[in-house]
Amino acid sequence: KLLISPSSAAVYACMKKYPIHGDGCVVGIFADDGRKFKSVYATQNVMSEQEFEDALKEAKHMSELAY
Repeated sequence: KLLISPSSAAVYACMKKYPIHGDGCVVGIFADDGRKFKSVYATQNVMSEQEFEDALKEAKHMSELAY
């Protein structure tokens, strides 16, 4: 699971479009994470505020010091 921003989600979706052959890889750069989108996600029914808080606690890819 990743807690990412809408723009990072678009990067991830594009990365998933390309098949990886052999030893190849696809690299995507996520410019930000999903921390500042709590109200947006709740308003657009992406996840509830409680689901957001739970996802934030479980997000191993983000430093605890940042939140």
